[in-house]
Amino acid sequence: MDFCPHCMYPASGPVCKRCGKPTSWTPGEQQLPAGTMLDGSGLHRYLTGAAIGQGGFGITYIAVEPDSGKRVAVKECFPVQCAVRAADGKRVEPKPGMSSQLQGALNSFLDEARLLAKQTELKSVVQVEDFFSTNGTAYLVMEYLDGVTLSDKMKAEGRLPAQRLLSMLRPLMEDIGKLHASGIIHRDISPDNIMWMPDNTLKLLDFGCARSMEDGKSMSVLLKHGFAPVEQYQTRGQGPWTDIYSLCATVYYCITGTLPTSAVERLEGDALVPPTALGAELTPREETALLWGLSVQPTRRPQNIELLIGQLCPAPPKKPVKRKKPEKPGGAGKAKAGKVSAKRIIGLAAAANLPNARVLLGEYDEEALKICRQNIRRNRLTARVASLKIDAREKPARTLGEFQFLVSNPPYIPSADIDTLDASVREHEPRLALDGGADGLDFYRVICEKWRDALCENGMLFFEV
Repeated sequence: MDFCPHCMYPASGPVCKRCGKPTSWTPGEQQLPAGTMLDGSGLHRYLTGAAIGQGGFGITYIAVEPDSGKRVAVKECFPVQCAVRAADGKRVEPKPGMSSQLQGALNSFLDEARLLAKQTELKSVVQVEDFFSTNGTAYLVMEYLDGVTLSDKMKAEGRLPAQRLLSMLRPLMEDIGKLHASGIIHRDISPDNIMWMPDNTLKLLDFGCARSMEDGKSMSVLLKHGFAPVEQYQTRGQGPWTDIYSLCATVYYCITGTLPTSAVERLEGDALVPPTALGAELTPREETALLWGLSVQPTRRPQNIELLIGQLCPAPPKKPVKRKKPEKPGGAGKAKAGKVSAKRIIGLAAAANLPNARVLLGEYDEEALKICRQNIRRNRLTARVASLKIDAREKPARTLGEFQFLVSNPPYIPSADIDTLDASVREHEPRLALDGGADGLDFYRVICEKWRDALCENGMLFFEV
């Protein structure tokens, strides 16, 4: 069966009826010819088509499994600094005197393939389906994606609306954080390597430059100026903050249409033009967060991506749960004994699971305090759990003693957002339980200031955020 090299669907004649492109294709320098059969792991075989991407570390092809007709993307390890295509047009050979460098690149490529193949739960990261060695090099088989890269989308549409892009960014950032937690940094995030999918989600592509985080080891990479942070020019000191810079540079470029000034040039004092000055519609908080991620010095950036998520694209406020009066167990539709509200479940759970713990539950609302005491009795925790009416805005009385842990779920909704809440929340929750002040953080600041002295040495204060 013949396949179109561009879409890898069955085709005949000079033009593919599926994609409208010629059914012939001429490979570029060092690229595999269309129709190359690669023997993968197990019984898998892959027939390559046209090259769909090429960088300093590898070449990516559209391909198909002839036996199943499934389309995939195949990444070939081809580090141009130390590799060359053999005369047969398939094999990869080291350049003279570069055998050890090529072998090192292959080992690293396969090590990362093994790690990436385990990341099956990351929906915003391209999925690895197979990896293997043949033809003197290594291959990584990934799901084929019918999206468009941010780079190509900008070529077609111009700069992207800032709020639209930010609204799509959080799942991608969360999955990048999970990659970092597993020890992988991408090192090549750019508009070429993020794909806008038909369902309006984003996918991170091309892990040809990915590397495990290993202290003290040099990490060389071919750089994309404007997107590469300063530590990549120095080859050392890379970590999650490296991907954070590149991601923020990508967002900056996409929403302004302007390439960020090179990190090396910025070392000399060249300032980065704020994105709002270039027409991007960002709130002051969003702009501050984006420029934080673009700090030249690695130590001045967020050290993990979760910190940036909270500022650049925080989750919308959770809808407060309507308090319900406890009902006697036994009747149809009645609450089960022992059921507690979300605000007190942490304290009761701590007491139930830590037999030596003594817990004080504080409530300001009288009705809530009544429910709290009923739940303490229902869970038979009266010997170790007390409850008091407490105003968290006031400095605690010394008679309360010192605490090893303080846990708080204070009001967190900005005052201006209260009237926009769903009526089922706005009309049934007291405003005091919702209103967190102008930025939603008034209670957080007050509690940090007035309750710190209620902690014992090495005590901890936890907030729901």
